[in-house]
Amino acid sequence: MRRVLLALVLLAAACGGSPDAATSTVATETTLVAGVQPVPVDLLDDDLMAELGAPLPEAARWQRPIEGTTLMGTTETVDPAELRLLDEAMRLLPANLGPLPRLIVRTPTAPPVPGRTDPSAVAVGPDIYLFDETFERDGLPIGPLGMARILSHEILHIAQFETLDPVHVGEALTLGFRVDLAKSTMVQPFASVTGWQVVGNTWTAPPDTSTEYGGTNPLEDMAEAVSLVVTGLGDDVPAKQRAWVEELLGDPADVLAAGMPWAPAGSTEVLSASPLYDEDAVTALGGSLSEYVVFTTPVEGPEGEVLAAEAQDRLRARGLTGSIGKVTDERIARWSGRFDRSDGIILWVELWDFRDAPGFTDGPEGPALSYVIVWP
Repeated sequence: MRRVLLALVLLAAACGGSPDAATSTVATETTLVAGVQPVPVDLLDDDLMAELGAPLPEAARWQRPIEGTTLMGTTETVDPAELRLLDEAMRLLPANLGPLPRLIVRTPTAPPVPGRTDPSAVAVGPDIYLFDETFERDGLPIGPLGMARILSHEILHIAQFETLDPVHVGEALTLGFRVDLAKSTMVQPFASVTGWQVVGNTWTAPPDTSTEYGGTNPLEDMAEAVSLVVTGLGDDVPAKQRAWVEELLGDPADVLAAGMPWAPAGSTEVLSASPLYDEDAVTALGGSLSEYVVFTTPVEGPEGEVLAAEAQDRLRARGLTGSIGKVTDERIARWSGRFDRSDGIILWVELWDFRDAPGFTDGPEGPALSYVIVWP
């Protein structure tokens, strides 16, 4: 599954340097230095957050409430379109996802990230930093679903921060070194279940990770797994990672992905400037905001009629009401249908099977599954 590049900053203690300094992501044994008291992480303790390298932004010019949290900006003005986008993205996420960010901070450029020059978002302690690059993907504007994937990934990093071993936090504050998210109490259980191992000073990935980027270390693997599952792409997450997400959040994958698009395992999300859907039908839906998402599915997958029926069943399993039917189109074997969420959001779904497409000379080798998501 093609994924947006995401990153996190491992935080610095107040006297231990800056967030862009290098830090380890290898789990090590926790020891209690004499005289050091354990310090649990409290995301609402602004003084503690500042000591751990996540002070409140000093250059903030404005702030606005959005779903469940606050958007704060260092840009000159708030962009109403971005405000709507972020609000809708937060509404898409399941309520049991994890700790809500203290702040979502909008800045013109990214804060420094060790080893990365082009992150799409950055978690700094209890906060998520977004910047100009966050709001577009390969030159196209990002929609609420794409933003929900970014935010869910970063929220998982906040959960890792919140569950740092209190002994490690106490030692970091006393001795002045950086806290290491590998000391989160979430890491070793996840690593044990999914097959991550430490060899020397380096994490060794299991054969299957959630995405290529998830193969960086278990911190990213678990964040990618959560992001994919809660935004509807759990079929493409390895079974061990998916089971861990279900246990963490307490619901089956399709419940966590309620109301979300579905794509079969082995699909690739692609950017398409061509509308692989009935434009008149989508226009007739009205709406104030829309997002277009396309997945190419495996060429060796089931016949179009079977795949259309599977998509219908899986969308219904996610609480959507609707159906998919065959469309008469001499150019290509094609199916389409409308699905409604309980909150008024509509998913227009189309399946174009390019394995049976006499009217096309270009296109993917296998079927293309398209969604146009329309907000009221």
